[in-house]
Amino acid sequence: MVDPRVQRELYQPEISPGSTLTPMPATDITVVNRTTVLLQYPFDVPTTTLTLRAPELSNTIAVQAQRVQGYTRGNTLYQYRDPNWFKTRLFSWTFTGLTRQNRIDILNFVLLSAGQYITVTDYDSQVYKCIITNPDADITQEGPDYAQLPPNSALPAGSLYTWKVDLQKALV
Repeated sequence: MVDPRVQRELYQPEISPGSTLTPMPATDITVVNRTTVLLQYPFDVPTTTLTLRAPELSNTIAVQAQRVQGYTRGNTLYQYRDPNWFKTRLFSWTFTGLTRQNRIDILNFVLLSAGQYITVTDYDSQVYKCIITNPDADITQEGPDYAQLPPNSALPAGSLYTWKVDLQKALV
């Protein structure tokens, strides 16, 4: 017999009644590590692809659940969350060591895909339908620009850039 306390902790997906979604199969997700991240636009039939090296290890993935929260006159906190309300998944990635050409490609990609769904293939080969939530994010320069040096110089060609992007996963 299964202990009832353990039974409540088993995975049970929240799927709205009448939804066409089905729960994940009981098999594990296949994870294939990659050294790059792909951003593709448009979502349906990608014609523009941006390939960047994998982000820093300090990236974050957060789940944001919609809920109602308030206080009564007696200063009692109450919170309510309907299981039929949706949850959103937020990604925050920092890409470092980008080249000048990467910077130009990022600016063009963000200008082209602003406010539209894009396809994101992350460093674990998982594919998401996302929207860039901070298209006005700065691309910061990490060092001096060595592009004007002679070709036989011992210093690295070009400078390195950093881009912090926030993505919101769409409900698919």
